[in-house]
Amino acid sequence: MPGPVKRDSLVTGFFAVGVTNSSRFVGTQEITGINIVSKSCMCCFDYMNGLADITVGYLGAPLNMKKLFQWILVRTEKGEMLRDLIQPDLEMGAESTRGDSSKSVINGAKRIVEQMRPENEMPLKTGRKVPIWAGKILAAILTRVGPSGLSYAHYAVDLHLIRDYYYVKFYQPELIDTLVPKSVYSVLEKYGFKP
Repeated sequence: MPGPVKRDSLVTGFFAVGVTNSSRFVGTQEITGINIVSKSCMCCFDYMNGLADITVGYLGAPLNMKKLFQWILVRTEKGEMLRDLIQPDLEMGAESTRGDSSKSVINGAKRIVEQMRPENEMPLKTGRKVPIWAGKILAAILTRVGPSGLSYAHYAVDLHLIRDYYYVKFYQPELIDTLVPKSVYSVLEKYGFKP
């Protein structure tokens, strides 16, 4: 399937002809500004596809660029039936985790929330904050010592929930009770953010 896939500190482009191209995303061109993400995405709290029978993705999977592991989450009997259909082709392994993502969630969310405030909204702009060579070094370090596996999954999911909560709070406050699930408030509390 064509399109970019982000895994921990690496972006790999998969193209229809089977050619892949990878680069560390720390050094890739950065696009900033709230308008780069669709408003419907900023109001969605189902990052893990909670209503799906089965979800497949890289979050929580061990980082192995040769095997490109995926994580499978089965929620229903239908999901079990689907998994059983592909079971012979699967290489199963234990869940893995490394590191504590709490500080990364807090620091990342504070930065995003501050940029997102209506009075601080930045115009859409592109450019590099980090040269490619420095990005490759930084990404290699983060890949070796940063959170991975389930800890990285917690980082990604919790950061999205916090970001999306504040987007709704700032830009659609009249819909906050309708759009924001009650579970999001425990994530905010866990990281010291006030609703």
